[in-house]
Amino acid sequence: MTKNDLRDKLDGDELDLALLNLSEVPVKEIAALPRAVKIDLSNNQLSSLPLSFAKQLSHITRLELGSNKLTELPSNFGNLKNLRHLDLYNNKLEDLPVSLCQLTNLRWLDVKNNPLNPKLKSVLGDCLNQKECEIAAKNLIVHLKKVESELEREKQKKLKEERDREAMKHRQEEEEKARKRAEKKAAKERKKAEAQAQAKPVVVNGSVAEKEKKVVEETTVVPQKKAASKKSSISCLGIMNWILFILLLVGLGGLIYVHTEGDLSVDALLDAVPRIISNGEILIEEVANALSFETLQEIPSRFYNNVIIANAVAVNEVLIEYGVDLVEWGKVISEFLSEVWRATYDITTDVYEWANDNLDIESIKNGIMMGFTFLYEQLLVVKEELGKNEAFMSATEPIRHYGAVIVETASDVLAPVWGSISWIFVYIQEEGPGMLSVIQEQATSVYTSARDSIQELVK
Repeated sequence: MTKNDLRDKLDGDELDLALLNLSEVPVKEIAALPRAVKIDLSNNQLSSLPLSFAKQLSHITRLELGSNKLTELPSNFGNLKNLRHLDLYNNKLEDLPVSLCQLTNLRWLDVKNNPLNPKLKSVLGDCLNQKECEIAAKNLIVHLKKVESELEREKQKKLKEERDREAMKHRQEEEEKARKRAEKKAAKERKKAEAQAQAKPVVVNGSVAEKEKKVVEETTVVPQKKAASKKSSISCLGIMNWILFILLLVGLGGLIYVHTEGDLSVDALLDAVPRIISNGEILIEEVANALSFETLQEIPSRFYNNVIIANAVAVNEVLIEYGVDLVEWGKVISEFLSEVWRATYDITTDVYEWANDNLDIESIKNGIMMGFTFLYEQLLVVKEELGKNEAFMSATEPIRHYGAVIVETASDVLAPVWGSISWIFVYIQEEGPGMLSVIQEQATSVYTSARDSIQELVK
C-alpha cells in the first residue's frame, strides 16, 4: 500500500484502514502522514505488530485493533505515550506487556473476547460499557506498575545473588591461592632445614673459625664507616647552613640599621619599612625597564655585544610567536611580589598594633623572665642537692670529667669565632654612627648614578 493510497483513506486526523485484509501494518507509510493521530486497523488479519510501530507512531492518540489475530503486543508498546483510546477487542491475547504501565494518558480500554490469564482478566473486568472500559484503563496502569515493581525487585534480587556467588567464588579462589602459597612456603622451609642439617663444615687448621671471624669484622666495620661518613656529611651541611643563616641575619641587620639610622625602636622600625618597600619597588621597576628588549636594542654596542643583543631579540621573537611575552611576565611577577610585600607589611602592622593595644608586653616579658628565673633557681637547688649525694657524684665522675674536656675543647675552638663576632658587634656599635653617614652618602650616590644610567638607557 502506497502513501497515496493511504492519503485516500485519511479523513481529517482519522486514518481508516479497517476491512482491508491486511496481514502487516504499513508503518512507514502511516508515519509519513503525521496528521493521522487516530488509526483504525480493526477487522484485518494482523497476528503481530512490529517494534517499529510503537517507535515511529508515538504521536497517535486513538488505536483500533479489534477483530484481528493478535497473539501479543510488542514489548515497546509503552512508547505510545499519547495514546488515550485502545481497542483490543476479539483477539488472541493471553497477556499484555509490562510497558503498557507507561501509557499514563490512557482513558479507555477494551480487551473483551481475549483468552487473558485469570489474574489480568479479574483486574480489567468485563468492559461491557463506557464506564467499565474507563475503569479497565485505570486498573491496567495500576496493576502493571505493581508488576513492574515486582519484576524490578526480582531483578535486583537475582543481581544480588549473582554478586554474592561471584564474591564467594572469588573468596574461595583467594583462599585456595593462599593455601597453595602456604604449602609452597612450608615445603621450601623443609627443604632449607634439610639442607642445613645435612651440611657439615670441614675445619682445616681453624680456617672456618678464621673466616667467620673475618666476616663478622667486615660486617661490623662497613656500617661503622658508613655511619662516620654520614655523620661527617651531616656536620658539614649543618655548618654551612649556620654560616648562611648568620650571613643572612647580618645582611638583614645591616639593611635595617641603615634605614633606621641606628634607632632600633619599634616606631623607627615601622617608619623604615615603607622606605624599604619603596626602594625595592623602584629598583624592581628600573631593572625591569633596563632589561626590556626594546631598551637592549637601543643600548650602544660599547656596552653590550651586538651578537648577544641579536640572539636575545631572536629568542624574544620566538617566545612572542608562542604567546610568551617576557616583559609582560616580568611586570606580572613584579606586581605580584609588590602585592605580597604590601600584604605582609599590612598583616605585620595589624598584628603589632593588636598586640600593642590588647596585650601588656611588659607583663609578658616580666612573666617570661620570672619563669626562667624560677627554673634557674630550681636547677641550682637540684644541683646543690645532687652535689651532697656521694653515690651520685661518684657515679657521674667520668661523665663530668669528659664533659669538662668537651667544654674546654669547644671553648678553645669557638673562642676565636666568638671573639671575631664580638669584635664585629663592638666595632659596629662604636663606629656605626660615623660609618652610617658615609654609607648613606655612598649609597645615595650609587643609587642616583644607577638610576640616572638606567633612565638614560631606557630613554
